[in-house]
Amino acid sequence: MDSVSTGDRPAVLYLTNGSELMRVGGNALRTSAIDEALHRCAATTRHRVRCVDEEDCAHAAPAEPPAASGIGQDAAFHNAYCSVAGQQVRQVAERVRPDIVVATGLEMWRYLYAAKEATGAVAVLDLVNADSQLASEIWAVLRSRPDAATFGLDDGAALRRVEAAALGFVDHLWTCTRLDAVALSGLHDFPIDNVTVVPNAVTSPAVRPQHSAVERIVYLGRFGWFPNYLAAEFLIDELAPMLARSATALPIVLAGFGPPASLLDRQLPAAVRLLADPVTIDHLWPDSLLAVPLTLGGGSRLKILEAFAAGCPVVSTAKGIEGIDAEDGVHYLRAETAAEMTAAISRITADHTLRENLTKAGFDLLNDAYTPQRLIPLVAGSLRRLTAVHH
Repeated sequence: MDSVSTGDRPAVLYLTNGSELMRVGGNALRTSAIDEALHRCAATTRHRVRCVDEEDCAHAAPAEPPAASGIGQDAAFHNAYCSVAGQQVRQVAERVRPDIVVATGLEMWRYLYAAKEATGAVAVLDLVNADSQLASEIWAVLRSRPDAATFGLDDGAALRRVEAAALGFVDHLWTCTRLDAVALSGLHDFPIDNVTVVPNAVTSPAVRPQHSAVERIVYLGRFGWFPNYLAAEFLIDELAPMLARSATALPIVLAGFGPPASLLDRQLPAAVRLLADPVTIDHLWPDSLLAVPLTLGGGSRLKILEAFAAGCPVVSTAKGIEGIDAEDGVHYLRAETAAEMTAAISRITADHTLRENLTKAGFDLLNDAYTPQRLIPLVAGSLRRLTAVHH
């Protein structure tokens, strides 16, 4: 249905890459939460951007992206743009005539530009990370590894040019953490007053799930993403052997999409199981503990919010919990090494009261700050200010 402004509810066109249709994954959770908040506070039309031939798109992108002087066919996300899908975005925007267009993900920047150019609407880009800065940090660790080419990453220079182009025309940014807001503002001289922090969020059950014991350690992630691959290596090579020598000899389940051949073909320890490309992860949460040994990453870890919603205790590095307002010893236990992680897991496994306190505090924190319902006032306030300033 076409959207029009209704009273205090602005008309919003929300452009997505279709990730909200997936059952698992951080992008799916982010997009679904933003979509729910937008529908609650605005007259929202969601448009899934896709080629008419999704399996084999052959529609060449323009040689020179719009509003991006100096960015050519070597640009990051160049191949993510389909000229036919771009024309569809223009047609939808012209029909809907939105006050505001929102797009999630840097790869959507050219579609956002198309909608803004077609209608003059206010453009909001929702970014999960400061992508170029994160790429640079990852590359500093990855570049010396013999398998570096496996992960398709570089020093982030191409991403930085695309960020600069996108921030050159958008009116407002949404980021999921204050750290990302400050990073993007500083990198691209983008006014910090034009950035709103809209945290990641997950849906919470009405009642906290109860679990009788800890029977396994789980880690969730897209394993083609190097920070998750590095975490999997730590769990396999360092934590699993140390747990096996301890009194807490729990199995470890690695669950996620796109594990590279080097992980699929590994001879794993008997206590470690790889669950590749799961349709759902719901069955993993009961009687599990989430271990998050991340040393690289950006944004905030939706896997931790999922664990809070599932009533599962969490052991994490400081980097792993970054972006979530959680306190060590209250909502989770912090551990930076295999020895510290083994000790923390042993504490939680042996102490029912500690386990109960951690999961209750995590569940309460989630419901206080990180559900789609909690995003509504943030999103509504941002839309209201944008409408007032630009109309």
